Amino acid sequence: RNLFFRNDEWEQITFIEKALRSKRAFWSYIKGTEFAVVKHFIPFGHLSYFLRYYFCRNNFSCHFLTNLSIHLMNVILIYLIALTLGIDPYTVLFITLLFALNPIISDTVFWTIMSLNTLVTMFILLSIITHPAITHNSIINSTIFIISLIAAALTMEFGLLAACLAFSIFIIYGRLDFYAVIISSLPIAIYFIGRRLIIGSFGLSNTQKTPLIKLTKTFSNVINGTVKLLLSYALGIFKLKATDTLYILKPDLTRVQTIVA
Repeated sequence: RNLFFRNDEWEQITFIEKALRSKRAFWSYIKGTEFAVVKHFIPFGHLSYFLRYYFCRNNFSCHFLTNLSIHLMNVILIYLIALTLGIDPYTVLFITLLFALNPIISDTVFWTIMSLNTLVTMFILLSIITHPAITHNSIINSTIFIISLIAAALTMEFGLLAACLAFSIFIIYGRLDFYAVIISSLPIAIYFIGRRLIIGSFGLSNTQKTPLIKLTKTFSNVINGTVKLLLSYALGIFKLKATDTLYILKPDLTRVQTIVA
């Protein structure tokens, strides 16, 4: 039986296989203490990886459909947010279409390990659509808003931007008060305090003093993806490419055969 994953995923699979056999290894993996050098405090993210592999195992279609479902949820949220902001319906449709087609260029949906990107995007979008300054401030909306902010921060370091974005929206809509400051600071406090208590440091490693060091690369990827998308429209190039390289990992994870697609 072969596992069809790309290079960055086999390490995760190794830890998950251990977590499936031992409760101690499971909690170490979820907390991020299992990793030797770079330690990520993203318990929601690691739990997402674990559940994905637990239910899908070697079934690539299962991984793909799960990613696609999350992405479709994000497309719907983009559409609703744009309508809430009062944007012209035709412009809303164009914006939604651009967002929906982006994974065709960037492999976001086809590459299973990219699920954290789609998942954290969903939490960020949920925090926007339920933001007290934008929508009706009900108990349900406020609860989803707070949970989304915390979930985004604990799913991926990039998710900390959700708190910054929430704070900015409070300022833009003139709703900056004590409540806004506390709510916007809560996910950041939970992330860094939790990281310090569980892992023992604020940075990813000795050479990275803060997890936010990855933001430069993230923004670079966003810009590159946007440029490729616009060029594809301008040149009429629309090639569906699932992956650049396919890695076939043997069951014992000791041999890796690379096939160039």
